[in-house]
Amino acid sequence: MGSRTVAPIIALLAITVPAVGAPRELRHRSITVNDANRDSVPELHVAPGLATVLAFEANVRDATFVRPVGALFQKVTRTDRIVVLVPKQVVPKPVSLSVVMADGTIITFALMTVPREVDAQVDVTIDLHAAPDSPVALNAQIATLRAQLDQCQGTSDAAAARKIASLILTQGLDSPQAFETHPMSGGDRQSRLLIQAKRLYRLLGLTYVVLSVDNRDPSRNWVLARPVVHLTGGDQEMELSVVAFVTDQQELPPDNEEKVVVAFKTPQSVHPDQRISIALVEKDGMRRVELTGLEL
Repeated sequence: MGSRTVAPIIALLAITVPAVGAPRELRHRSITVNDANRDSVPELHVAPGLATVLAFEANVRDATFVRPVGALFQKVTRTDRIVVLVPKQVVPKPVSLSVVMADGTIITFALMTVPREVDAQVDVTIDLHAAPDSPVALNAQIATLRAQLDQCQGTSDAAAARKIASLILTQGLDSPQAFETHPMSGGDRQSRLLIQAKRLYRLLGLTYVVLSVDNRDPSRNWVLARPVVHLTGGDQEMELSVVAFVTDQQELPPDNEEKVVVAFKTPQSVHPDQRISIALVEKDGMRRVELTGLEL
């Protein structure tokens, strides 16, 4: 058994945890990247809680997601020639992974979840002979630069939204406001948490909602992992893209209250019967609390 097989199996045994849902076939396959197929993007099938191990013949310099993946994946881990990927949840749409080899060669993979199989180990062979300034190589470099530019633009948008949300967080809710804004009403008690909607702001295509969270559990702290926003009612329900969120406390102890500002893209059109729901998902915990029926 070669070194490319032993190390991945050890890593797989150390990282894989039982996956929830229907059983999947664990596959061990090989991929060759050459001059003929350089423009194509190999597809890797991943599944929640299962490790996908990429084993290379040459050394790897870096492995990163082309765009932020939020809570979809655990942090990418790697050794000299091994890259290990573990999704936290189902990956419904392809997610791009960029692997940079020691010689500067960049290989891009598309990761997604399919119903009946998962790639437990993929042996990757790179057999490229095109010159660095050849059309094939230049096209690959252009595609990589375009993806990096998209990532920078997305990061800039999120950074700007976080700054505005932080500014809103410091404002008194009853003081004069310099934004399009109105107070909100609605609250619920779930999992010993009291959640209330306080105020809504609109600015530059984004909607910011201010929430208060009161931790009434005497034995546990509350830490927000991420919010999830849906538009409900009307013809169909749809998830709204959350651009940023901020809180005034990183960890909320019992008998304390925090403010949370959630920024999401304002839907282009809203039916009079439609409302928004905001769910707050606990970090490293099972609690998920949700406010429904909030008016935009």
